[in-house]
Amino acid sequence: MRIEKILVSSLIWIFVVCDHSGILVSSSDETQARSFIQLGGMLQCSSKTSGFDLIDYGCFCGIGGKGSHPVDNIDRCCQQHDQCYGRAHSICKAHGTTSYLASYNWQCIAKKAICYDNHSHTCSHIVCRCDAKFSACIQKYIREYRIKYLGYDRTHCY
Repeated sequence: MRIEKILVSSLIWIFVVCDHSGILVSSSDETQARSFIQLGGMLQCSSKTSGFDLIDYGCFCGIGGKGSHPVDNIDRCCQQHDQCYGRAHSICKAHGTTSYLASYNWQCIAKKAICYDNHSHTCSHIVCRCDAKFSACIQKYIREYRIKYLGYDRTHCY
């Protein structure tokens, strides 16, 4: 299973590099994958962390965050990211999309994700800021990562 995870992670990062360098062209069918790739690119930029290392980590990382008490600071970053996306939802809905499908422009400068958009009130820019704050938070706490929280039993989340 570890080898499969490494292989999938490697393939995703190939797409991240291609996307970040402008090799991939976005279409409406690719928007969801592009959004995930952009977040993964930010994580790679700030902390050299695979987004796969955070899927199903603690109570809030990945799909279906649960409870109100994060297991550690990394899980708290995920909780705050979920809350940020929740706040972005109404703005994105007004623009005819969701926070999970927003595509945005950003650049990695000195291990920091920088969002670029002339309209700071747009769904894309707000989602970009959520992702940039998340990547900065993960960068700050990455040394606290504990393998015991990967695949954490969420019935223990309260």
